[in-house]
Amino acid sequence: MNAYACLYFPTGLESEKLKALGEACLRFSSQVALREGEAVFLELGRSRLLHQEKTLAARLEGMGRRYGQSRLGFGRHAAEALALARRSAASYEALPLEALHDYASPFLNDFEVESQVNAMIAALHHLGLKRLSDFITLPPKSIGERFGADLALLRERMEGEFAMAWPRFEVQSILEETEELRSLETMDACGNLETLLFQLKRVLDRLCARLRGRGLRATRLHLHLMLDLGRGRTKDRLVDLSLALPQASARELLSIFRQRLDAEFQSLPLGLPVAGLRMQMIESAPGPGAQADFFDTREKEVEAWNSLVTRLSQKLGPDQVFLAELVQRYLPERAWKRMLKEAPTSSPANESALPERPSRLLRQPMPLLREGESLLALGRKRSWHAKSWEGPERLSGEWWEEGFARDYYRVSTDEGRDLWVYAREGEAQGSLWLQGYFD
Repeated sequence: MNAYACLYFPTGLESEKLKALGEACLRFSSQVALREGEAVFLELGRSRLLHQEKTLAARLEGMGRRYGQSRLGFGRHAAEALALARRSAASYEALPLEALHDYASPFLNDFEVESQVNAMIAALHHLGLKRLSDFITLPPKSIGERFGADLALLRERMEGEFAMAWPRFEVQSILEETEELRSLETMDACGNLETLLFQLKRVLDRLCARLRGRGLRATRLHLHLMLDLGRGRTKDRLVDLSLALPQASARELLSIFRQRLDAEFQSLPLGLPVAGLRMQMIESAPGPGAQADFFDTREKEVEAWNSLVTRLSQKLGPDQVFLAELVQRYLPERAWKRMLKEAPTSSPANESALPERPSRLLRQPMPLLREGESLLALGRKRSWHAKSWEGPERLSGEWWEEGFARDYYRVSTDEGRDLWVYAREGEAQGSLWLQGYFD
């Protein structure tokens, strides 16, 4: 049973990017190790019960493509996974004798060990052996006598009997992602919003993968736009984005940044091309990840809802957008209060028996003038033609403050909007008030 995975980069990978990838892989396993500049290892263990090998392979390969050309291998131990990934082999029997280097030192490049292994491989070539399958068929007792204890130890390691200590990867304290935007051929920088957003999506993809690995969601981000001044000099322009609700979706964060950058560039144009991006997570909130439910879109709906609230906050102001919950008050305009910044949960089953309430409630009721079936909103110059009246529903109470008694009606109009209208007890017949809208 394959218990280890290795994501190998044949052309190498920068140290910071390799650490970022290792951090993103923590969502699949708590045991991650790195081979400097080359590979990321995952000890699958019990996570095999959560991820099938084919599914995990597709997700790891997709994650690897964000950082460059990569190869993936699965093995019984870390050394075998590295050897298979390095040579794109299906099984260890097809590996050449040179793969003994990976078995001797899977987690680091050790030049002293490398020279010793080269001598062992040369001795095996003299015997006519070419592949590991040829080497593994030699009698175990004779290997130590003929080739020394080190080669006998390598054979035990190939069979999984002598594993190396696992150098567990520790996450970085600060989350940061960078992206160079200059063209390698012309050294031209990015000069328009659409190209900038295309490159920003790559940064957000990597950042959100690391967030999910840590079980976090972003609540505040700093985007540094490195403006090109020429001759290798840059000028930093900061975009400080505070999120009304925590986010861990690259797609939703991109839509939030699109709106924010579009508004910023209209008020203060860039003026200079952008040579690079640097994204920093300043504040975060716990957000444990879970496997997506094929039959339930709840997780996507929560992300979309959080994105909507944040975009409205960016447009209208942080104090103008908030979530509300119902409270036990008879007076409709006071039957709510501000709630904590979290996505709404599903309604209790017994709420289905309550009368339907409007989706939009006016802060203060508005007087209506009725002439036949025409309703005119005084002060707003809005009018509707009523075609049906549903009700009344009597609401009354709170005698200890300001007692009231109202008869509410749901009025369907020819204009396609349903109104929530009431008449006060004791007022002149025909006196109506508009309380809200059923959208």
